Amino acid sequence: MVSNTQEFHRFRNTALDFSPFTSLGDLNSATCQLSSRGSVPKHTTSTSSSASNAFGRRARHSTGAASTDTTPAYEESNRGEHHELEHYSNLDVERETFSSRFTQCVELSLEDFFHGKQLLYSFTKKLLGGKTLRQTLNVVVPPGCPKDTVYCFPDVGHQLSDDLFQEIHLIFVEKAHPLGFKRVGHDISTLLRLPWTESLEEGPRRFTVTGIDGKKYAVEIDYRFSKMVAGSVTFYKAGMPRPDGKGKGKFTIDWEIYWPPSPCED
Repeated sequence: MVSNTQEFHRFRNTALDFSPFTSLGDLNSATCQLSSRGSVPKHTTSTSSSASNAFGRRARHSTGAASTDTTPAYEESNRGEHHELEHYSNLDVERETFSSRFTQCVELSLEDFFHGKQLLYSFTKKLLGGKTLRQTLNVVVPPGCPKDTVYCFPDVGHQLSDDLFQEIHLIFVEKAHPLGFKRVGHDISTLLRLPWTESLEEGPRRFTVTGIDGKKYAVEIDYRFSKMVAGSVTFYKAGMPRPDGKGKGKFTIDWEIYWPPSPCED
């Protein structure tokens, strides 16, 4: 087992560099939290080979496990989303020249990063001499996992020479949120734009926004009293969960009142 105190350089031949976790215990704790909610099956003693761990200082990379057949290293594997790395399976290893690392970006929603997710990636591994093997990569994205996290799988890809196999790197990037939610670290923010109506001069008005956790958060605007046309409200412990399990970040709702164009305007 790799020592947690050892320093690692970027793209060193390890399963993981710059982990979002500061210790192996933090990683196991986050995975157990996800498993206990039923969204990720529990680990078993299957024949899958687990990738070794190496820990860095910045939140950028995490771990995965590679199996030598199509059986994932989890019970009730149908709970994980299955995907096929079709492009990688179709690469012509005999006619094309490849680097030692294959990289693919995977888009996840902000909700996926919030709740955590299990993903299974299958592909056809090509060996010298024309033989092939089916391979499955098991990825557990824990709740609160940083965006742009890279899962590194050394020596699981196509065979390049007698003793050299490609690494596969899966980079999990964040999709644009349909409601304009923005994530910075563990904090989330959004902009609430309100059209001007005469009712705003009558007294306080309350508006609600559904947060990333599904809860509704109220914003009260009293234009008659304050004459403010913009402001913000911050809700603590309503942002992204921290990977170490120690609470959540903030959810900030910025709001502004705008005047719709007049029907007489071009």
